[in-house]
Amino acid sequence: METRRPAIPAHDPQLGGRLRGMLVCFPAIAYTFCWSIVVLLLLTCFPRWSATRWWGWLHRWGRCMLWLTGLRLETHGLPRIEASAPCLVMFNHQSLLDLVVLATTWPAGATVLYKREFHRIPFMGRAMRRAGMIPIDRSNPDAARSSLDAAAAEVRERGRVVLIAPEGTRSRRGGLQDFKLGPFHLACATRVPILPFITRGVAEVLPMGRFGPHTGTIRVDVLEPIDTSEWNAADVRTHAAGARDVFLAWLPPAEGSATSGNSA
Repeated sequence: METRRPAIPAHDPQLGGRLRGMLVCFPAIAYTFCWSIVVLLLLTCFPRWSATRWWGWLHRWGRCMLWLTGLRLETHGLPRIEASAPCLVMFNHQSLLDLVVLATTWPAGATVLYKREFHRIPFMGRAMRRAGMIPIDRSNPDAARSSLDAAAAEVRERGRVVLIAPEGTRSRRGGLQDFKLGPFHLACATRVPILPFITRGVAEVLPMGRFGPHTGTIRVDVLEPIDTSEWNAADVRTHAAGARDVFLAWLPPAEGSATSGNSA
């Protein structure tokens, strides 16, 4: 007998106006700038004390940003992350608001693979490095492999949760892009579970190219873990395609990307 998949719950972002989002844009940027300086100073001056507390400040920053912009965040399945640690949490990447969503839901002791371009933002890049986050240089294959090796060491040696965007960058056309293979080589190297972290509503609240978000609701669903204990690097493309199909059950494909599996 064929097993029926559970129905995917619909999500209504309940969009409101953009006036509030436009008015708070500059205060939100100033707050983020000041927050980065304070966190950097604490991590530099009191590294041992702050090493186990900085994600609490990250949660506060995320909640404050939600409050400023008038956004609501619904979460479903977050306890699965702690229950599955060590693991890889893979999230779909839609806009800068993803940073707010991740900050608000950040698992204690987790790290993230982030784009090295964040180092161009004064103080923020240094704060991220001090917090033990791992930059990845997409323009340099050798440096990118070194970052994946560092992430694998964090998983193996410290049992950490690693957050990573398998699309590699924000979806500029909306929908789910093809997945890069690097995150799945990391899964093959560590053989820890993958947890799909599905975010919906971000693209509607803050469409690409818009200044200031609408008020509205963003929903996060953390799905059942994907077992990687038998994975091997020879089948990494197949593994990436299967994982992307899990996301595609919840999200539409981006224009020009594969409608099933993976073409990367």
